[in-house]
Amino acid sequence: VLFDRLSLGVNINILNSQYENYTSSALSTNLSATYSNLKKSFITTLLFKNLGRQISSYTDIKENLPFDVQLAVSRELAHLPFRYHISYSYLNRFDIKSPYKLVSQTNLETGEIEFRQETIAKTLLRHISIGGELNPFKKSFFLRGGFNFQRRFDLTLASYNSFVGFSCGLGFRISKIRFDYSRSSYHLSGAPNNFSIGINLSTFGI
Repeated sequence: VLFDRLSLGVNINILNSQYENYTSSALSTNLSATYSNLKKSFITTLLFKNLGRQISSYTDIKENLPFDVQLAVSRELAHLPFRYHISYSYLNRFDIKSPYKLVSQTNLETGEIEFRQETIAKTLLRHISIGGELNPFKKSFFLRGGFNFQRRFDLTLASYNSFVGFSCGLGFRISKIRFDYSRSSYHLSGAPNNFSIGINLSTFGI
């Protein structure tokens, strides 16, 4: 923690992958800087994700790690028990669209298949994720929801979109223990459900 409102964070990850008799490993780190203003219920974080390199690879060709610079902002409304979150990923790269989701159409004059280029507005939205947390009556109960544009654009089917890209959850606190549940829709093939239990050890004097 630096000063009263600025804190820095760092972690180191050892990555390993094995496919049959092929193996690959990498070393990465994440760096973050967080500014918080508790009086205004405002928090913003700048994250440098996946800094590092591949140590060993499946073949003689070594690949780059998916380096990502993210900026996130969160603030609680003054007259409503609601906190919103907005994050922007890949500040270091603008065009992050998938080549497998380009919309194709047949040219009636030439008979050839053409791909429609994505608009700048849609490419921009791919970087953005939004979310919110409602704390009804300012008690120890929370309702949450979120939406990921990139996931929605890339993982939906043309015939049926369903809830791909949406996520929801709830949490509640009993005494010094916090319980959370979330469900995220990645694809029509399935939506993972996650449960977690959190305890702040400092409240026990540890």
